[in-house]
Amino acid sequence: MDWQKELFKEKNLGDVYKSARQFSFSSKDNWMLIVFLIFLFVIVVTWWFFHETTNPSASIMRTTRAMADAGVAFSTSILGFLIAGFAIFSSVTKPDLFIALANIPYKKNSDISRLKYVFFNFLIVFIHYLGFMALCLFTDIFLSEGMPLTKLIGQLTAENLTVRYLIASAGLIVVGVWFASILLLLKGFIWNLYQSVLLAIATEEEMRKAEVRDEN
Repeated sequence: MDWQKELFKEKNLGDVYKSARQFSFSSKDNWMLIVFLIFLFVIVVTWWFFHETTNPSASIMRTTRAMADAGVAFSTSILGFLIAGFAIFSSVTKPDLFIALANIPYKKNSDISRLKYVFFNFLIVFIHYLGFMALCLFTDIFLSEGMPLTKLIGQLTAENLTVRYLIASAGLIVVGVWFASILLLLKGFIWNLYQSVLLAIATEEEMRKAEVRDEN
């Protein structure tokens, strides 16, 4: 495929996510997320058996809302930092280097170019942080105390406190695991950014050597 056509292969963020998710989490990160998921599961089960009240769902929801508040503040600040870094990286890099990166596969027989590898490292983080921020905002706005959706869930589960507890626990686990995943993603992003800089330097050197050969 021509490099220019391959460059515009992805039409939206969904397509980008499908192509870039291979660079998001390592196997070690996945195991850490599984351990954290088990940890949260143990917490909610323990909460059910040892909580002082007969309905611990309210306490779990308060914890989830507090986590969502922290998530909005954290994801907003990190997104601002990442977008600024992305803008600087894109503006200071030579266009000739971008073209060279677009013509070289990231790995042997890979269908992803070095250019997409560099930018996928930014975009996969953007997508996860935007998604997590949207989840936290939804929790803060629509699942706060007194909101219609919160009252509706309360009425539907009024006769079955176990179901209410399961819903609250599921909310806590989803927000908690996603929060942990974006922290791990940020750790991986720092390493991938370092690799991207090295890749750009190596490609620049390859371009310089090619120019020397052409002159000779």
